[in-house]
Amino acid sequence: ILHKPPGYADGEEDDEDGDTPAKVRGVKKPPRSARELLTAANHSGDDTSGIALLKRHFHDLSAPVPLEVGAGGLLVFTQDWRVERKLTEDAAVIEHEVIVEIEGEAPAETLLRLNQGLNSDGHPLPRVKVSVNSANEGKSKLRFAVKGTHPGLIAYLCERVGLRILSMKRIRVGRVLLTTLPIGQWRYQLPHERF
Repeated sequence: ILHKPPGYADGEEDDEDGDTPAKVRGVKKPPRSARELLTAANHSGDDTSGIALLKRHFHDLSAPVPLEVGAGGLLVFTQDWRVERKLTEDAAVIEHEVIVEIEGEAPAETLLRLNQGLNSDGHPLPRVKVSVNSANEGKSKLRFAVKGTHPGLIAYLCERVGLRILSMKRIRVGRVLLTTLPIGQWRYQLPHERF
């Protein structure tokens, strides 16, 4: 479990055309890979898994739950085919929780529109549950809960209803929480944690 900082790619391979996500979006310099953070130096001192760190733990890792380059938060890396299969085959039913900081406040009617569901070209978009997490002067934090992995969905929904995103942070995938893991650090999945 890695607390990915914003600005890092999730570390998956280039797409079929050989273009990195940065090239596709027209960014001149490709983003750094989050895999660079998977080092012994970035292993959280608060890891209570009891697993001894071994070099082989850093080989052949997949990141089956994508996270946008501009977003931060929980990113999962695994070597376990069972975990990868669970996260890919059951993606449509695994809930992700994302805290989205926006400029200003979200009017009640905007939250209602988001919760009722939006369409794109006549096709319904995946349903989300949205609530206000906190509000401070000039900024608000919204809690989005969405089932499945839909990179770009939350940003698209916010744009459609006129909300300006300041930051995004995924704090939960299924029943696995980011909790107090410091940014840029990683830990092993705990024995009781299940997606």
